[in-house]
Amino acid sequence: MPEAEGSTEPLTASILVIEDSETIRALIVSYLENSGHQVIEAADGETGLALFDARVDPVDLVLCDVLLPGISGPVVVSAMLTGNPDLRVIFMSGSSPEPEVTLVPNSTFLPKPFRLAALGEAVANALS
Repeated sequence: MPEAEGSTEPLTASILVIEDSETIRALIVSYLENSGHQVIEAADGETGLALFDARVDPVDLVLCDVLLPGISGPVVVSAMLTGNPDLRVIFMSGSSPEPEVTLVPNSTFLPKPFRLAALGEAVANALS
């Protein structure tokens, strides 16, 4: 995780979680909040994009399911990257990564199901 200059304290990241499964989303949000992060959550791509666009403070990381109702994860993230090319992204899916996922800059892929330790490691790597 990034650290404040001259400090050993990790900074709290602003993380947008876009996941249509309420159970999985709640687990991820709880884990990230307990890790000290500020979390914004959305159940679909349209809501995630609207929350992202409405933010005054920047989002540091997007955790996004690949397969979402309505707009797919890669399409949502592509829209976010238009004005924010340095945005960090972790795509999640229970299937192989879609070809368009591997082409997204600053992104990684986290296969489902995953252990919370793997989520924590992926988040730390994405933010470093």
